[in-house]
Amino acid sequence: MRIFSFTDGAHSYWNRNLKPIAKIEPEEIITVKTRDSSDGQINKDSDVKTLEKMDFTRVNPSTGPFYIENAEPGDTIAVNIMEIKNSGWGWTGIIPGFGLFAGDSSLQLELSGPALKIWISDEKYSRARFGDVEIEIKNDPFIGTIGDSLGVGGRFSIVPPRENGGNMDNKIIGEGSRLYLPVFVKGALLSLGDVHLSQGDGEVCGTAIEAPAEVKLSVSLIKRSIKMPYVEFRGRQSIYNEYVSFSGFSNNLIEATKIAVLRMINAFSDFMEPSEAYMLASVAMDLRISELVDMPNYHVSGVLPFDIIKNEEVREKIKKSIK
Repeated sequence: MRIFSFTDGAHSYWNRNLKPIAKIEPEEIITVKTRDSSDGQINKDSDVKTLEKMDFTRVNPSTGPFYIENAEPGDTIAVNIMEIKNSGWGWTGIIPGFGLFAGDSSLQLELSGPALKIWISDEKYSRARFGDVEIEIKNDPFIGTIGDSLGVGGRFSIVPPRENGGNMDNKIIGEGSRLYLPVFVKGALLSLGDVHLSQGDGEVCGTAIEAPAEVKLSVSLIKRSIKMPYVEFRGRQSIYNEYVSFSGFSNNLIEATKIAVLRMINAFSDFMEPSEAYMLASVAMDLRISELVDMPNYHVSGVLPFDIIKNEEVREKIKKSIK
């Protein structure tokens, strides 16, 4: 089995003229080493000063591209994700100007950052202290950024997701999943990176538990056409036992989302800094559109597992602080 490192071809943009780092036969099993989303600028000993000095032109580096033999425009490739191994640590940060509340002058809470949290991880869990609260999150690793080349010429930011996949931050793209991507150029030119050890749907502060990792995968070639990516994924059993759901109501979907997230932040802010609660929401709280049709208001739910709070006494106090 061949192993490929991020040093073989890390790039933070899409360009169909990127030189492939290797040719891969369909169904060949490979291991791809990826950097964290900071491109190695943050490490397990970093503090918030590192975040302040970070070069943001390097964010979301992906390893590749890989040329898939016999892939032609109009085909489909299916990426079979077999295993994701972490490197023992990860980070979560609030980057000024980024995230759900960026530029929101109506907030009384200080959520603009910068802020940084380092997690220590083993095979099953990632752990960190948030103020008075010991947090233990079950790892559920997935590939945040994965895609193939766009069919048009030029250089494109890797940050927004597109029809070629890219920075989708979809936590179902993990072990046991199969991601289908349309092929736009000869060889497809597949790249991947930005592994997350855990993330809440929505990734509200702009980062999850970002981590360097190793991804074991194979690529299948399918001679049919699709327009956009889709995923076949493993059955996701509930990995926690107790949850709370924060409701947000508004005739604006984004405002309803903000209300749900702020209710969680307010409930936790007696026990940690508001910025810490914001980061915790980003890595552990799933945002759900609970209803769209009962106009004029939308209902967004922020679902957070209580099990992640290891201090039982604090857990009970937080329950009583929800307003």
